[in-house]
Amino acid sequence: MNAQVKSLYRYGKMTECSQKVEDFKFCMSNNWMHPEEKREAWLRRRAEWWANRRLGKSSEDVWDIRT
Repeated sequence: MNAQVKSLYRYGKMTECSQKVEDFKFCMSNNWMHPEEKREAWLRRRAEWWANRRLGKSSEDVWDIRT
């Protein structure tokens, strides 16, 4: 199944590449950091990502409406 169609079905919108671009910029910008600082920055970024994912819409919202 086409990835864009799957995204439209699951989340109600097309997939955007902006998050991938931001991830790339983040990786390139922390090259100068100490390894421990890199790890802390990466953990903080992943925690923010998970928080946004949990608070955002999901396919479960669609199924609640359909039942």
